[in-house]
Amino acid sequence: MKKRPAAHQKERGGGWDNFLRPGERRRTSPGQEDGRINVNKPVEGGINSPGPEEVVSNAHKPEEEDINSQILAEGRRNFLRKAWKILGLVAVAELFIFLISLLKPSREAGSGEPEATLRVIGNIEDFPPGTVTPDRINKLYIVREKDGAFLALSIVCPHLGCSVLWDETKKQFDCPCHSSAFDRQGVVLSSPAPRPLDYFPVIIEEGKVKVNISRHTKRKRFEQEQVTYAV
Repeated sequence: MKKRPAAHQKERGGGWDNFLRPGERRRTSPGQEDGRINVNKPVEGGINSPGPEEVVSNAHKPEEEDINSQILAEGRRNFLRKAWKILGLVAVAELFIFLISLLKPSREAGSGEPEATLRVIGNIEDFPPGTVTPDRINKLYIVREKDGAFLALSIVCPHLGCSVLWDETKKQFDCPCHSSAFDRQGVVLSSPAPRPLDYFPVIIEEGKVKVNISRHTKRKRFEQEQVTYAV
């Protein structure tokens, strides 16, 4: 029996791989299955296979994202807590100031009146006894009685708000709108005025005649306590 040349055996895909024992499989190289190369399966240690450092870094990415989101959420909560505390303190301060303003007593008439409501009308000698002097700026009359008493009367008629005029001849105040008349103390002489002229408290300090224009007082009659004497 003639032996076939080795070249003939190689052409038929022979070689030592054709001589397998029963039950023994042919050995394949990495990336090769059943004698064929699987191009989709990365070969371990090849160009496309991820290195150990890349695998570790990819595994830590989800954990880092969770930590960052937790830090941001905690920062928002801290900011909101601080903002609510500041708003609460501001509200408490406003409430405290409001309560203090309610409990603060109002000023009485006297030298403690604010400058905005306590007006200096003039010196005592500017108003001789028995005279009536108009003050158009402050809308009042300064009446100086013969005994030296001071009385400050409103220039406004209590009927419909017209300005009354002093008639030196008649010694009375006349309303040019509806003919109401008042005596030198502001008491009604003829209607339709429903009440006397309103008056203001007068204060005498250091030779100055001052009038508290913030205390516009209505009255039904003239009383002696409505006048002020210079001491």
